[in-house]
Amino acid sequence: MKYPQVILPLRYTLNRYCLRNYATTKRITQNLISCPQVRLGEGKLLYLLISIYMHGETLFSRTIVRGGRAKKHLYLYDEVREELEELGLCSKALGGGMMNINTKSREMTIDGKCKTFGRADHHLTKEILLGTPEYKNFKITVGK
Repeated sequence: MKYPQVILPLRYTLNRYCLRNYATTKRITQNLISCPQVRLGEGKLLYLLISIYMHGETLFSRTIVRGGRAKKHLYLYDEVREELEELGLCSKALGGGMMNINTKSREMTIDGKCKTFGRADHHLTKEILLGTPEYKNFKITVGK
């Protein structure tokens, strides 16, 4: 009678940590690594700073920047979340703001805040953008 009390917690632990489907985890890890870090549009747009991770593995996450023309930050987040769910990834919005991108003069302004998710760390966003080959030669100004 005491065996089920001992075996059930052990079985739960094995299923949770040791017997996880290796192929699925490997595929999701590859999706996490290959997901583009920056995807923005042109002109004046809303942007979000988003943390993406595998389900249950929040310690191993990446921070991405997504921007587009949307009425609200929530609509933009819903689009990004659907895209990431198809890849098997979870997401958490870290904050938002506004960008004004001028590709002809290679200038960008980051400012503002999001009512739904709060103010994004604009300096972190600037560092991420300067780390990508697409925006490394831009003059990026961080406002309030």
